[in-house]
Amino acid sequence: MEKLGGLNAKKTQTLRHQFYKSRELLDKIKTPYLLHTDLWEGNVLLNRDILEIIDSDRTMYGDKDFEFSSVWMDNSALQEGYDSIIQKSTSPNDVKRRQLYQMFFCLLEAYVGYSEYNNPELYKTRKKELMQHILCF
Repeated sequence: MEKLGGLNAKKTQTLRHQFYKSRELLDKIKTPYLLHTDLWEGNVLLNRDILEIIDSDRTMYGDKDFEFSSVWMDNSALQEGYDSIIQKSTSPNDVKRRQLYQMFFCLLEAYVGYSEYNNPELYKTRKKELMQHILCF
């Protein structure tokens, strides 16, 4: 990936280290939830009688906070709906875990922007956000 303008070995190691040193924090999640992991307004269809969530190719089980840590969830209406159902904890451990998830999503979106969507702007934006997360973590 470095040859393609991606992370160099040092940055990759720094990113891995953030997750490695947080492994005990991540291991505290004991209850898996069914997650869509690609929720955004384009994947939520709503009319008077029916709510449909489509495009479930990224579905998995995991921490419920992982679902809403995606950069795609930066939508006030979706966040408001989520917050009305599940109160997000403000404990330092939960906040840190959500920050790890945000780093993961930035990495995923940078990769997808480059390799899947052929979208250099998305790639650059997510890579920059990822670097900011790494520096602030």
